[in-house]
Order: sequence, then C-alpha cells, then structure tokens
Amino acid sequence: DAKADALWVDHDKHGERLYLLDTESGKLTAVAVPPDVATIAWAKNSDRLIALSEGINHAADLGPAMSAWLVDPANPAHPSRLNELPATIGGGVWSEDGSRFFFLAQAKQEAPPGYHDLFVFNLDNRSVRNLSADPSGSLGGEIPVSDGPYVLQAVQDGFHRGYVRIGAGNVEKLHFDQPVVRGLQCSAKQACAWLAESGTQAPALYFSSQLGQ
Repeated sequence: DAKADALWVDHDKHGERLYLLDTESGKLTAVAVPPDVATIAWAKNSDRLIALSEGINHAADLGPAMSAWLVDPANPAHPSRLNELPATIGGGVWSEDGSRFFFLAQAKQEAPPGYHDLFVFNLDNRSVRNLSADPSGSLGGEIPVSDGPYVLQAVQDGFHRGYVRIGAGNVEKLHFDQPVVRGLQCSAKQACAWLAESGTQAPALYFSSQLGQ
C-alpha cells in the first residue's frame, strides 16, 4: 500500500504516439510508428510524411536513438523504416516536389556532439548526401527551410547569425542588414519572413519577395 502511488521511472509502456485525424469525420487513426514520436514532416502535397521517434523511456540517454519512418496516410498501419537516415537526425523538411528530404544530423568531420551537417535523402534511390561544403559557420539551431529549388539553413558565424542558400552545388551566404536573423519561413510562392535584431534594436519582423537581395 505504501507504494501504491509510486512512479516507476523510465518504465512507461505507452509513450507519445502518432495519430491521423480525419477532419471531416473526426476519426482518429493510430499510426504504427513506435513511441516516443518526437516530430513529423509532411510532404508539400500531403501524400506522405516522415515521422521521427526517439525511443521510449529516454533511450537517447544511452546514445543516439532516433529512428525515421516513412508513412503513407492511406496505409498508416505499415510505415517503412528509413534505415538510411542516421540516429542523430534532428528534424528536416521535404523538397517542393516531395522527391528529397533535407535534414540535420551529427557532423561527420570529427566534430563534437551537437555540431550538425546538412544532408539530403533522395527517396528514389535511397541515397544520402552531405550538403555542408564549407558553409562558413556552424549549422543548426533550426530545421532547414525549403525555398523552391533551394534549401535554406541557419548558420552561426561568430556573433552573427544568418542563413545560407544551398542548391545546384553552390553555397551562398544570404545578406541581411541586421547581425542576428532567426525564424525564417517561406511561402509556396517563395516570399519569406523572418525576425531580425541587433545590439541596439529589438526583434522586428521583416518580409521580402527577393530573399538576400
């Protein structure tokens, strides 16, 4: 009786699971991705998603434990595990056409934990390629942003925080008037908004249809 209200730490059998909601009928359908589901990323046309699960009961405390699963909303009972994606994956975004998935994961160049590289996963041939060719700064802090044929990634360079644009084999550092830029989001029409600040200026919201110009 003395232990009736005790909690057995790290022995939860349920965890955080993924469900799909039919907005017309209100029906919830369980997706057979193992817990704990950390985040999901829908493809632009909503015909597929990638779910990331970090393992139940703090499995990551023993080492990287994230797994990636490809889910077809029409067949949620049979997700496909993407073994090509590393256990250090930390979130990502689909390309506009849904053929590629851009994601951050632990850097491979003898970097300490927490330093990331940007990778792209090609769904057609299941290949993974590192896109972080000399980005002039440390990547991370935010998931990538899809921008038409390009991908945008946050980068920290000393006291400056901004973004680089990667595409067609090139890495371009985008120009912003303020030294600290964050929260970049772009619409399907490639118009973008972001928060920016400086040492003497409070954070303000900016908008542009020609990013970096």
